[in-house]
Amino acid sequence: MRNKSSISLQRNKGFSLIELMVVVAVISLLAAGVNFVRIQLLGTTDTEKFVNEESTTTEETRALWKEQQPDYTGVTTVELIDLGFVDASKVSGSGATRVIKNPWGGETAYASFDLDGNADSAIEGNSGNVPKDACVDIVKKFSSRFNAVHVGSSQPTTTFNVKDTASGLIQVTTIRAACASENNNRIWWYQI
Repeated sequence: MRNKSSISLQRNKGFSLIELMVVVAVISLLAAGVNFVRIQLLGTTDTEKFVNEESTTTEETRALWKEQQPDYTGVTTVELIDLGFVDASKVSGSGATRVIKNPWGGETAYASFDLDGNADSAIEGNSGNVPKDACVDIVKKFSSRFNAVHVGSSQPTTTFNVKDTASGLIQVTTIRAACASENNNRIWWYQI
């Protein structure tokens, strides 16, 4: 006669199919959650890096040009690349056709800009193919660092500032409306 303990040992030698399916489902959910968080963090990192790099490039350009002359005559993307203001890993092309690539596959360009009728009185930067969520974050951050910010497919005829002139507060609804296009946003920024 068998005792009860030997019978119960024989029944508990493995996992049932349902138990295995539950474990696989839990592991799948955890993996999906980790991947989602990783994507969110990398997206934020790209945006932060972009804002910091373009702010630094614009400030270095401003400092150098203001030291040497009264305006920004001669500011070009290629000139800034030649001066070493741009990380070489972000440069594509060769010679006079070199461009700066942003994290989203678009191009970033720099030039002098005639602001309020004054020739070459500002630095203009612009970057294309910016995703909608990144666009909103970038415009918010740029509006506190630069004189004016514009979102649109072409160069503005007048500068556009996302701050309310009376309160000085950033108009988030204006930014969201301007950044409504997914992956087709071009952001323009200006520094005097």
